[in-house]
Amino acid sequence: MKLKLLLPALLSVFSLVSVAQAPADTLLHASTARSLNLNYSPEILTLNVKQVNGTKDSFHYKFATSAAAAAAEEPIMYVNQTVALRYSDVNSILVVASDTTLTVSFTDNVGSPVSNTFPLAVTPDRSVRSWTGTGEFGIGFPIHRSGKTEWNVISSGIAFGFATPVNASLPLNPSMGRSLEWTWNILLGVEARRGRSSFKTGLGLRYLNINTVARHYLDKAENNQLILRPYDENARDVKSGVHIFSLQIPVFYNLNFAKEWSLSLGPIVNFNTGAHLTTRYKIRERDYKIDTHGIGQRPVTVDALLAVTVGGFGVYARYAPMKVLRERAALDFGTFSTGLILAF
Repeated sequence: MKLKLLLPALLSVFSLVSVAQAPADTLLHASTARSLNLNYSPEILTLNVKQVNGTKDSFHYKFATSAAAAAAEEPIMYVNQTVALRYSDVNSILVVASDTTLTVSFTDNVGSPVSNTFPLAVTPDRSVRSWTGTGEFGIGFPIHRSGKTEWNVISSGIAFGFATPVNASLPLNPSMGRSLEWTWNILLGVEARRGRSSFKTGLGLRYLNINTVARHYLDKAENNQLILRPYDENARDVKSGVHIFSLQIPVFYNLNFAKEWSLSLGPIVNFNTGAHLTTRYKIRERDYKIDTHGIGQRPVTVDALLAVTVGGFGVYARYAPMKVLRERAALDFGTFSTGLILAF
């Protein structure tokens, strides 16, 4: 009988000794963070530390195993034990892990120290992962770290704005409210981050249309020049414009400052893969739409972008000084656009 009582106690002592002897690794050592959220149960532990050291970086840790395996590993320690931690504006964050424990220490927003150590079951089916992402709205995960420089695969910069032509050679009479720009600045790319600064590049998409609501519409003449023709005198609800689709490669410099603010700027190389004219109007009860292709867009142009964001959401301005169309089109203009940007 005494032997049966002694065995669980010996197992518990052995477990504690193993925990003490297991080598530890510092996963995170930061001065400040916007928030710290932790959820623990015997089979799952998740930890999220957001906006580390005033940057967009968020630290993530995840441990998982099956409930049965966790209970079999240590039946005394893993009985109906759950913990949830929610803190904002924390300081002096230290996350240390070994094979059998995770220790999370920090100072809360009133200066009180907090420290918790969580046991991790050593089971054949368990998984452990930690990484640093690039913001609440952006998508990113690390692929390499060299010294203080971290390399991430990213996807960022979804934008919607309004555009207007600049230095047009024809009186286009544009409607900026109906001339729209849709952009995914970096559909898939790479980022090199060091402290508060980072450089990012990749492949993105852009769709731009410049619309006019004047009494003349854009058309392609027999000599391939683009000209303005008058609508039928009975036409109403008129709209005509140039539509351009581009693949783009940006190179952006990003600086995080203050607590959640970020400044981004840099050039964008556009590969203009498609362009056409579209004219719409109504005469009596009939709707008319005319699409004209082969208008002679320039294959490559270069723009510049400036964006200011707070917590991943903000505004941008984009200037395209280069002519959008070839000389044979006899229609010269650049563009200026501005709007909202997300995940940058």
